[in-house]
Amino acid sequence: MAFRIPWREELNRLLSGVPARRKPALRRSPKPEWLFATDLPACAEPGAAEAFLSLAGEAGWEAYSSGGWIHLWRACPGLPERWFEEEPDGEAACLRALLARHPGSADARAEINLLLKSREEGPAAWERACRELHRAWAADLRERRALPDVRFDPGFPGDES
Repeated sequence: MAFRIPWREELNRLLSGVPARRKPALRRSPKPEWLFATDLPACAEPGAAEAFLSLAGEAGWEAYSSGGWIHLWRACPGLPERWFEEEPDGEAACLRALLARHPGSADARAEINLLLKSREEGPAAWERACRELHRAWAADLRERRALPDVRFDPGFPGDES
């Protein structure tokens, strides 16, 4: 099953209304705090990037410009339940067990972004991300630090199969 980060279509719609010399790229942001990145400033008509930032802000997006790219993030209360298989295996099963046994309270923005982006990227990236988080969360538990507040939201935008 293919997974896509929710809101990708919304950003594509917003970008399609911006006067530009070519279609702006929309990628997963390489920055852990951000979900998406667009190269709109490189191809937009004068003033169009600012207009896009205003529209995106009205739609609930936070934005950060760096190196000719606009990085975007939108708060989400949790992950869609279906992003973990009903009976996950491998590292995803370990994460699911840790989350069930040790509900978190720490800020989870980077972890939720990592899980969203890696799940969309594909099975190998998903397994790597789950392994990375499993190691980090195990260390947190050994050191008696709170796990991130990664929860599941049945009403997650775009949560349809």
